[in-house]
Amino acid sequence: MLIKTRMLKSISYYFMKLISMKQKLLSLYKQPFSNEIRRLYVKWKRELNTIIDTTVRKVVEFLYNKGVSLIKVGYPKNISQKKG
Repeated sequence: MLIKTRMLKSISYYFMKLISMKQKLLSLYKQPFSNEIRRLYVKWKRELNTIIDTTVRKVVEFLYNKGVSLIKVGYPKNISQKKG
């Protein structure tokens, strides 16, 4: 199963653009930060987490339906050194 990260990237660009526009407005008034920017960061993080969580849930459900009972998570050490 492949995960398309294009959607995550586009959401990140959208929120970074919004945040930078708000920061430009704040700099005109010599204010370092605002609650609106804080809310944008929270909303951005929530949207990314939602997409990642649903993708993980779909993968686990797919594997469960295929009969997989054990899933190991992590980087398999020394696998890149083995041939085949």
